[in-house]
Amino acid sequence: MKREFLEQMGLDKTAIDSIMAEHGKTIGALKEEKETAEKEKEAAQMKAKQFEQEIKTRDADIENLQKTAKDNEELQGQLTTLQEKYNESNMNHAIAMALKGSVHDVDIVASQLDRSALKLGDDGTIDGLDAQVEALKETKGFLFIPAEDPASTSPEPAPQAHIVGATPKGTNAGQEVTPQQQWMDAFTADIQH
Repeated sequence: MKREFLEQMGLDKTAIDSIMAEHGKTIGALKEEKETAEKEKEAAQMKAKQFEQEIKTRDADIENLQKTAKDNEELQGQLTTLQEKYNESNMNHAIAMALKGSVHDVDIVASQLDRSALKLGDDGTIDGLDAQVEALKETKGFLFIPAEDPASTSPEPAPQAHIVGATPKGTNAGQEVTPQQQWMDAFTADIQH
């Protein structure tokens, strides 16, 4: 506000001086507020720069931790995979040892087992195996070697077909021919024809 403006309005000199003094105080207060605001702005900008630097440092730390965690997760995954393979191998071996001698083909019988119901003990025993084997004997008995009857003596040999005076092809006359030799002769004869 200018003094000339107030004089044109017809105000007397004391009123103009009072108005100008008040106006000066207001301007002074506004200047102080402006200076304070500028100082606060500078301080805020400095803090913002500090925060930006802290954020950059934090982001770098997080990135490093993520890489470390990823490496750790990969190692944990590899360890878990190896433990699962080791446990599976131990289970396969224990099943094979338990079934050996009582089945025709261990792999076929092992494939019929529900492994989720089996638990391998520290001593190599398998909890739940006996029940599953008994169930398989009931439903698929042909997979198992029949148990020998202790009351019977040694098995009688199967009768061999022997025609007196006939000599099978590919054998020497006068020699007795075993069933295995007869089978081999018949097989090779079929192949040759």
